[in-house]
Amino acid sequence: MSIPKLRFRADDGSGFPEWEEKRLDEVVDFLDAQRKPLEAGERVAGPYPYYGASGIIDYVKDYIFDDELILLSEDGANIIDRNYRVAFLAKGKFWVNNHAHVLKAINGNVNYFICEELETFDYKKYNSGGAQPKLNQATCRLIMMHMPVISEQQKITAFLSTIDEIITTTQSELTVWEERKKGVMQKIFNREVRFKADDGSEFPEWEEKRLGELYQKNTERNGNQFTKERTISISTMKYNSEGNGADEKSLPSYKVLRVGDIAFEGHENREFAYGRFVLNDLGDGIMSPRFSCLRPIQPMINGFWKYYIHYEPIMRQILVRATKKGTMMHELVYDDFYKQTIKVPSLPEQQKIADCLSSLDDVINQIQAELSAWKEFKKGLLQQMFV
Repeated sequence: MSIPKLRFRADDGSGFPEWEEKRLDEVVDFLDAQRKPLEAGERVAGPYPYYGASGIIDYVKDYIFDDELILLSEDGANIIDRNYRVAFLAKGKFWVNNHAHVLKAINGNVNYFICEELETFDYKKYNSGGAQPKLNQATCRLIMMHMPVISEQQKITAFLSTIDEIITTTQSELTVWEERKKGVMQKIFNREVRFKADDGSEFPEWEEKRLGELYQKNTERNGNQFTKERTISISTMKYNSEGNGADEKSLPSYKVLRVGDIAFEGHENREFAYGRFVLNDLGDGIMSPRFSCLRPIQPMINGFWKYYIHYEPIMRQILVRATKKGTMMHELVYDDFYKQTIKVPSLPEQQKIADCLSSLDDVINQIQAELSAWKEFKKGLLQQMFV
């Protein structure tokens, strides 16, 4: 059996025994029979986490477990895509639906260690689903684990838990700054807080303008200006160097997205009920012709409109009246959009607001970078500490 690159020693300096191979059902009990799914309409809001395949998806008034347990995703694309954890610990009082296996370490084995080892596996070979990936219980029971003695499991758990504490603290700091930014945006865009000019004078009142005075439909097509490397992902506002999978022959028909242009992305989610606008502050490029795009027709401070045009509390009422429900997402109705009005500050005040919000983003981005670095550090440790 392979040997981990990074090993701990016992307190007396001696080496631990070699790791042993054991089936998963030899080191955990499966508690799946105790799970109970609740439809959204059946859930009554409360203090207890309600877990699904991807973690906490709601909070309910009751619980079915009061313990520290391992949850392992049973189905969903993430089993293959791995955009977030597949195995995670749940502690205290909570409810679990039927989309996550519920496991509990037995014979003195450590939940945390087993959970972290399960997180390192590639589950493609265990997938028993078709279009919807699935890990059935029978297959999971036979997963071969590499298990050190319990005292080494405890050493590994104690060490990695210190990294987890740093990650949790950094995540909490990030959340605080993100909430702080939301509060600042709310006060600024509701005009509860106003900036002053450098000479201390008051800026003019925000002026109500029709959106048709500010934007017009962007009809510029690519032709042969840009190659696929300049394809912009509207969801992330980043260049996709591989394009978006479309035939290169279709690129001439793509829309050109210039700096300052806004694109409408019509998928609804919890944060954006009718879709959202995204301002291009990345650079000139192209985007799929299926997205609506508008170009400013007045001088604007991009750093201000980047936040303002994307701000759901302001834009929701506009989009309610300026979109229609399409087959897969909301579609922008240009003529209706042009009729809507929005309060607009003067250009100098736009710049003040942009500088303020940008400085908050600088702090948030720095903390996000620290968080990512710690996660990568832990990932590197896991690769060396597990077979």
